[in-house]
Amino acid sequence: GGGGLDLDVELLVLGARSFSEEFEAARQQATDLQVQLRRMEQEAEAKIAAKTARIAQLEQDLVEAKRPVALEAESELAKELKALERAVRAERRAEELEARQQDLESLFKNEQEALARADRAEHRGEELEAKLQDLEALFKNEQEQRRKCH
Repeated sequence: GGGGLDLDVELLVLGARSFSEEFEAARQQATDLQVQLRRMEQEAEAKIAAKTARIAQLEQDLVEAKRPVALEAESELAKELKALERAVRAERRAEELEARQQDLESLFKNEQEALARADRAEHRGEELEAKLQDLEALFKNEQEQRRKCH
């Protein structure tokens, strides 16, 4: 009876430990990706600031009706737009990673609770097994007493 419970509890504990290791690796990967994304965003912001200043200068040149400069400005604006789009994509990716990290943390918390329940179940199983052994010994003792009396 108790052996099957012990095996089930051991399997639960092993599964939870394996999940904990996978979770830690995934959380580290998410953290590394967030750091990388922050660096990329900072670089993108610096480039955007430089391009914005350049665009302001080009717009001034445009006002002064310098046709070749106006064409260059158009090209620069197109590049700036692409840089902004990349920055937006990087920001969305960071948000996705943060949501994924929250999901992983929630899963980890659930696994920790399951581990605690498994530990309590194992302890309760041991208590019940000890109680069963006591009852079996008492029953055996009672049988011997009846045999002696009859």
